[in-house]
Amino acid sequence: MLLAQFPDVRSTDSLTLGFSLIFIGAMVLSILPGSLHQQQPALNIQNSSNFNVSDNPGDSTYPSIATSADNIYVVWQDNYMGQSISHDKKNYDILFTRSTNSGKNFENISQLSSSIELSGRPIVTAFDSNVYVVWIEDTPKEKQIWFRKSTDNGSTFDEPINLGRSDYNRDYIVPKAIAAFGDKVYVVWRHLTEDGRGSSILFRASKDTGNSFGETREISDNAIFTSSPKVSASNNIVYVVWDVTYNDGKKGNKSEGIFFTKTSDDGMTFKKESKLNGSNEFGEAQVVADLNEVYVAWAGSVYNPDQHMKRVFLTISSNNGDTFAEPFLINKGFRDSANVDFAKTEGRLHAVWQARVMGNGEIFHKSSLSIKPLMFGSATNLSNTEGLSECPSVALSGNSTYVVWEDNTYGNHEIFFKKLLSI
Repeated sequence: MLLAQFPDVRSTDSLTLGFSLIFIGAMVLSILPGSLHQQQPALNIQNSSNFNVSDNPGDSTYPSIATSADNIYVVWQDNYMGQSISHDKKNYDILFTRSTNSGKNFENISQLSSSIELSGRPIVTAFDSNVYVVWIEDTPKEKQIWFRKSTDNGSTFDEPINLGRSDYNRDYIVPKAIAAFGDKVYVVWRHLTEDGRGSSILFRASKDTGNSFGETREISDNAIFTSSPKVSASNNIVYVVWDVTYNDGKKGNKSEGIFFTKTSDDGMTFKKESKLNGSNEFGEAQVVADLNEVYVAWAGSVYNPDQHMKRVFLTISSNNGDTFAEPFLINKGFRDSANVDFAKTEGRLHAVWQARVMGNGEIFHKSSLSIKPLMFGSATNLSNTEGLSECPSVALSGNSTYVVWEDNTYGNHEIFFKKLLSI
């Protein structure tokens, strides 16, 4: 259903006066209060103006972005069109928009959820012409995992499918993730028992582009309330990571850390989980797979406010996740970094995260100068606004990098989009 309240086409052209070309030869290093180093972009990156994708008076939060060829897909939770659940509050629904011309303009916004329950924390992924979205429905008795797919590049969506639940009804979020490769779709989430004391990482797979899903399987019972699983797939191998951080007397025991496992038979069996962070601090993790390479990064988390990581770590496997290199920093000089996301394709690795600048959160970006060995360029501030910018999501296609995040500069949260072009 298209939202008639939005204009038919909202183009970035009117907001963008052209790309500004920034060369490393003009790089300036400025030292900000608190020893935060704000640096210029890496060599040969064209940087477009920020574009307001949501552009409504409601609360637009938690964006996710995916790409396939020239198509860009963005989802987020928004209460602008939600039904009233009290005299001064509306529920959230999942909104979707797409660009079919590499971000030159975006089409009408459509509504993927329309229940009276709160719908939140959506994630989108794409493979060829298929687009897949998962989100959470907050029902009175449990939290439910919902899935919806499109087979025509987001023009239309099939009816939603309920994939699972978390039984603990006081759980305000259910961390989850989705990945696709070929005709296969993989979904993971963190499940809590009815009393909230037991926690596990669950997995479901589809072999027919999301038309049907196999049975739910438990990957691990080594999880807690704040564990946030992520999933990625390449060449029919599926990789899953999650974090375990105790905030009580158990803190520091061997059950804490970033944990990893994989399956090559669509979840029938999983490799014994391993710990990736070594002795380094840890937070919410992300995983990206490309051919036989697996990349895992982690930083602080919106799911766990007690995580105050200052750094973003990355570790790499070149043998399908059998072994990983020693973790290393990708954001030296930053403080209070959180919500890292990254993407890899065609010899390029791009990372985004939020970091505090003079009390304000901004979105930072780094791109790789080389993959073997992996070397990053300097970081650049993508958001650079007076408000709080947070929860970035990044996707790559060809030589273009696309980033979305939420920002409250205008008094309400909006979803902003930026295109970076490597030349």
